[in-house]
Amino acid sequence: MKFQHVEWDSNDERALFIEEATELLASLEAGALADPPPLDAMFRAAHTLKGSGGMLGLTDWVDRAHRLEDAMDRRGRSEWTWTSDLQQLVLGTVDALRAELTGADVDQARMVWELIWDEACAMPGVRAYQAWDLIKSLVPGTQSEPPESTLADWHGSVSYLWVPASSVPAAAIAEALTSIEDLAHAQVVERAARADAPPTEAPHGDGSDSRRGQSERREATIRIGADTLEAILDGLGELLLDEGQLEYQWRDVLDPASRAVLDHLRRRALDLQDLTLRARMLPLDTLFRQYPRAIHDIARKLNKKIQLETEGGDTELDRVVMDRLHEPLLHLLRNSCDHGIELPARRLGQNKPETGSIRLKAFTAQGHVHLQLSDDGAGIDWQKLRDKAVRQGWMEPEEAARATEDQLADLLFRPGVSPADQITDISGRGVGLDVVRAFLDEIHGGIHVESQPGQGTTFHIEIPMTMAIMTALLVEVGPWTMGFPIAAVQRIDDLTKSSIGTLLGI
Repeated sequence: MKFQHVEWDSNDERALFIEEATELLASLEAGALADPPPLDAMFRAAHTLKGSGGMLGLTDWVDRAHRLEDAMDRRGRSEWTWTSDLQQLVLGTVDALRAELTGADVDQARMVWELIWDEACAMPGVRAYQAWDLIKSLVPGTQSEPPESTLADWHGSVSYLWVPASSVPAAAIAEALTSIEDLAHAQVVERAARADAPPTEAPHGDGSDSRRGQSERREATIRIGADTLEAILDGLGELLLDEGQLEYQWRDVLDPASRAVLDHLRRRALDLQDLTLRARMLPLDTLFRQYPRAIHDIARKLNKKIQLETEGGDTELDRVVMDRLHEPLLHLLRNSCDHGIELPARRLGQNKPETGSIRLKAFTAQGHVHLQLSDDGAGIDWQKLRDKAVRQGWMEPEEAARATEDQLADLLFRPGVSPADQITDISGRGVGLDVVRAFLDEIHGGIHVESQPGQGTTFHIEIPMTMAIMTALLVEVGPWTMGFPIAAVQRIDDLTKSSIGTLLGI
């Protein structure tokens, strides 16, 4: 029997099983990617998964968990070692069981197609919808990212198709896509059987008390949609505007008691606004936990050894910003894996550790969240970038010779620009960094690049903690009151009237 065929006594029972299973699967995945892996905890997780699946009569589930349990069982063995084959068995089992929880095909993965649209395309959303509709007719169940329901108003440059595994070969899909106008390039970027699996935290202990603890957490918390929080913030913003208008219009006639009531109203509204904003905040570890598996899969595909280290996962960020940050960060991580970290043999020849290191660090400073993504790879060859800038006509030879590293780094964020010598199915077409810059510009963030050839590259990203509210500097100019976003204010100078002149000298 499959998971989707189980008859539940209540929705709460089903939700509890999914929550427990998801945590155990996350524990197995995190353990398989750890060095060294916590084998005893992983064995207990596999044993618990087998038992919980057996209670429901999930035959395939139990069979997979039992094979994994046998493979990790060290009892009675004089020699037992952790191998890459065993690691892949663990990860494959995790993918299969996750897929069964979401009702996907447990035996086959989905192809993820990246569609890159021509810069001159006037209606990328319409073209992306046509591509989804065409491939869906070949392979039912194909999904679009962005979702097909939102493509009418979409104006991006890169979209994705999640195509279920079928008898239709990739070559046939590629040939079908050639009929779509304005499609500059289409490629398979990865395979995934767990695309919709939400990130979860690993359980503590052996899971024997998890059912009671999870039940207590559900009684103490409720789920509130982001749209609901957005509506609450909008309402509080309007309430504060109304209070400000009342105070301005009545400032000359308010008695002390009425003013005290308005002041209390404003303080309470600000407190509620702050509380709602904090409800929208999530620790960045929610995002960071998605990347170790992605790095593992990319490294395996590139025949490289790469270790991802994260720091500052407790730093909080607005969940709306975080959701949109995932794809830009993934682009940067792919570039670090493909173009930054060298092959093991080359690293050893350069007296570097065989395993490359990528570090993702987060911290807060001056009301912004800072992210530093560093690798110890080959770095950027600035001279090669100067030569490419001249060849492509982006700079004159003299200008390129005088260009600073910051000026050259700006070229990397142009559409179609890449320092790579060759194109791979991971990166190299100059698509990705322009998406990162566009996202940061939209949320009033920034990015800075530092690189030393042969030593590595660091991308420093600065983003606002939240986009829900914007602090403004109010300035009275004659009869008008104007507001300037604080993010756009560089400094405030104290000037006297006598020091101000006009073009006409009046």
